Amino acid sequence: MEVKQFSRTGELLGTVLKRNPASIAASGALKDMSRLAGSFGFDPASRTKLAQEAPAPEDDVSRFLTPPDDDEEETEDDD
Repeated sequence: MEVKQFSRTGELLGTVLKRNPASIAASGALKDMSRLAGSFGFDPASRTKLAQEAPAPEDDVSRFLTPPDDDEEETEDDD
């Protein structure tokens, strides 16, 4: 953004380039987003640092409450 500077008498002294305030806010937001993306493992370097938990052992209650996958065939006994 170009800003003109004037003297007290109204004469044009020159112009100064000034950054748009929206670009300053956008730049700060991009830096914050990049930092947070690393915390969540969105880039390969930070993905290796994340601790992965072992899957919990499946018990009868969780098998009962979890809906079956679409890939598995449901077997029904016709008596």
